Amino acid sequence: MAWKSKRCIRQNMIFQIIISICVYKDIYCQLYKTPVISTTPQVNQTELIDPCETFFNEYMKAVNNFTHCELFSAKPFRLCTSCVEQYSKAHAIFSDLINDPSLSDCNTKYMKSDSIQIIPTVQNNIEVLWTKAACAGCSSDVTINSTTETVTYTVPDDVSMFLNLYHNLTLCLNLTYMKGHFDMLKDDDDDSGNVSTMCAICKTMYESLNDFFNNMDDRTGNGICMDVVDMMNYTRVVWSMALNCSQRSGDFRPVVAITCVVAALPFFFYLSLKLTGKEGLKKLYRQKRLDMGTSLDGSSSSSQPATRGRNSVTHRTLRLSTLT
Repeated sequence: MAWKSKRCIRQNMIFQIIISICVYKDIYCQLYKTPVISTTPQVNQTELIDPCETFFNEYMKAVNNFTHCELFSAKPFRLCTSCVEQYSKAHAIFSDLINDPSLSDCNTKYMKSDSIQIIPTVQNNIEVLWTKAACAGCSSDVTINSTTETVTYTVPDDVSMFLNLYHNLTLCLNLTYMKGHFDMLKDDDDDSGNVSTMCAICKTMYESLNDFFNNMDDRTGNGICMDVVDMMNYTRVVWSMALNCSQRSGDFRPVVAITCVVAALPFFFYLSLKLTGKEGLKKLYRQKRLDMGTSLDGSSSSSQPATRGRNSVTHRTLRLSTLT
């Protein structure tokens, strides 16, 4: 039994030693904790930011937004009505680069430091596209809030009126087509009657839209916005070719009669001129040198008196003309 008690005492001592070591280790780590070395460089908050870099980042963002918008608005063409905000911001930033005295160093850096001049070239492409599409006719009074950078603008009255007429015609065509399509499925018939009904119902709206568009150029004077032109062209294609609503079913006999009369007028004119006109006869005179050659040869003696008479008249005429 004695050896068992000694064994227990020995185990308790070993256990206490292990516990002491663990406690000491925790205390040592708390007192002598090694700081963690960061590999991330510390940014100096007081370091000044380059204004040219800030300008470049803002301009790059504006150009990127405009390019994204113009590609998505290519077909159908809605550049002038969908990308006003993106264009206005890019145009404003570039104008600040040109006109703001505080950005004179940036002006030199980005516009005069090399012969390629990427920023002016990019902005020139944007301006050419915007001008070629006559986008100024779709927006006016464009302003940018300097605090919120919100772009506000107004749509001209002519463009607003055209958009309303276009919306009404599109709605009429869609609703009429949907109603006729459901009727066709119910009656199990073709859609020829549906198309003719659509043309009859929406004809007045189409004529109003077409007449208003024809008069827009006279009212604006600066050209029609390309968005409006694309809408009208597409509407005419759908109306004339897809729906075939421009078929004329009137009486063509007056047109054929007028065409025949106009074609026959030249024939009757020259015929009447031939019958009633007087034919003019021109008197041909014999040249003097032929008469002189005949008299010298002596072959025509009978013509000599007449020749002398004509020669004398000719000489008298020449003499009178000389005296006068």
